[in-house]
Amino acid sequence: MNILSATDFSSAAMDAGNAAAALAARLGARLHLVHVFHGNYTPPTLAFQAALKAATQKLLGKEAKRLRALGASVEEHLLDGLPDRAVVEYAQTCGARFIVVGSVGKGRSERWLLGSVAERIAESAFCPTLVVRDSLPLHLWARRKSSLRIVCGVDFTASSDIALRSLRTLQGIGTMDITAAYVSWPFEEQERLGADSGALEEPDPQTVLKTRERDLRERVAAVTGQKTARVHVEAARKRVDYTLIEFGRSMNAGLIAVGTHQIHGGRRLVNPSFSRGILYHARTNVWCAPLRMEGYHPPIQKLGRVLVATDFSEAANAAIRQAYSLLAHGGSVHLLHVLSAPPRKVFPRSREGSAKLAAGARRARQDAESKLRGSIPEEPSAMEIDTGIEVVESEDAASAICQAAERCGAHMICVGTHAHGRLASAVLGSVAQQVIAKARCPVLAVPPPQV
Repeated sequence: MNILSATDFSSAAMDAGNAAAALAARLGARLHLVHVFHGNYTPPTLAFQAALKAATQKLLGKEAKRLRALGASVEEHLLDGLPDRAVVEYAQTCGARFIVVGSVGKGRSERWLLGSVAERIAESAFCPTLVVRDSLPLHLWARRKSSLRIVCGVDFTASSDIALRSLRTLQGIGTMDITAAYVSWPFEEQERLGADSGALEEPDPQTVLKTRERDLRERVAAVTGQKTARVHVEAARKRVDYTLIEFGRSMNAGLIAVGTHQIHGGRRLVNPSFSRGILYHARTNVWCAPLRMEGYHPPIQKLGRVLVATDFSEAANAAIRQAYSLLAHGGSVHLLHVLSAPPRKVFPRSREGSAKLAAGARRARQDAESKLRGSIPEEPSAMEIDTGIEVVESEDAASAICQAAERCGAHMICVGTHAHGRLASAVLGSVAQQVIAKARCPVLAVPPPQV
């Protein structure tokens, strides 16, 4: 195993080197200590350049000797080029398991235009980058005098999956106390979950947090294989990166782990980087795992909950039976029917008209619920599967189906297709096509039975 530590001989870099040496000694890894010579600077004469390079090499050797005294096996390397590029290229050449760098703050304008060397390394490396700001928790952890509390930011994307999995690289150093944390915007979550006709106008933060905690626990278990992993959902009251940093501080975390999409150039102004915000504002150590790490595969999640949207047609009935056949090993089926809600502008203003409209809607809902119960297959195998029913009103059936899937935590949506002709589907579209476009989970489109 190889670990790379980059140094510019500053106090921050030396502190990071101390941490890198402690980690390398514990893992039995070889520590590659690198310094990039002059970068963009061009000395006035070749003789002066040679003398400066010799002095730098001597200084690098002195630093390597100091780290060897800490118990690490150290190789020093003097590189040429731009600091971030040279470090990233050498890390790839030597097959470094991760990179360790120190970091100091930057002014706001310099940060957004150029970023620090540590940030640029984290945003371009092919392996994780450990940015050291407080080496004490790492030293105590490496000496096994305490466990390392880690807060890993999770947002249900491949990037956060990689961040969770990359922490396996640190196994063998000491005990890790990992909390997977998700930062939730309540109003955005309410829009994702939707609301039926009886819902409150204001979002219910507790309901939002509970549904996300359920989803987070399942995602983390699928990624890490640990069903008892610690998870936490935090409601955001300010920027997402600030909220995660404050949660890490409240947990007394020695490390914040995040995934990075490695956005570069002008795209950074359009798509602000969450990981860059963590790197800049956090006052603790940060572990950045790149999205382009090799060996990533989406987590394999057990199919346990299936939502079936039905309009009581033959195609929908086929979709219901197909959903039950998918759950041969148990699970739950959520049967959904979407009633067409009248446009708001046609609602009657009189009290009598409103009462008639409410009574009609109540009868339609009761009738739909009765039909849903009658749609449950009578086979004994189906009886062993939990079944829930739900009727909602919506002007947009596809959105209502996707929102219901989010509420019940469906792992798959089953919908029947009516086999429209190609021209009709292109002009009118279909609910199934819209669900496929909007859903966040896999969608199984079931054709009508052949006659």
